[in-house]
Amino acid sequence: MSKDKKKKKKANKKDKGNGSLASATQSLKDLSQNPLVADVVAAALVATAAALKDSKKARALADEAGEQLGDMAKESTDRGNAMWDLALDVGRRTLEALAAEGRKAK
Repeated sequence: MSKDKKKKKKANKKDKGNGSLASATQSLKDLSQNPLVADVVAAALVATAAALKDSKKARALADEAGEQLGDMAKESTDRGNAMWDLALDVGRRTLEALAAEGRKAK
């Protein structure tokens, strides 16, 4: 095997070994671009700073953040339920349309 081929093999092994690190780095970069993640991290940092300074204020901030997260989860659940209802409705209408076509064919 020539020296160039050996060098290429070593380079490929190094690239594969760093693949998981590169993908993790890319995932973190993608997450940092998400405005929701940025808001959550900012809230956590503010709450931490407040906790170091004033524990009562930190508890109030944590309670408020918890309520906001609960509201967001409830809204997501409501949207999910609405999408589920829509999917069921579309399915029912499709079955009715297929049944009507089957009756017409007979």
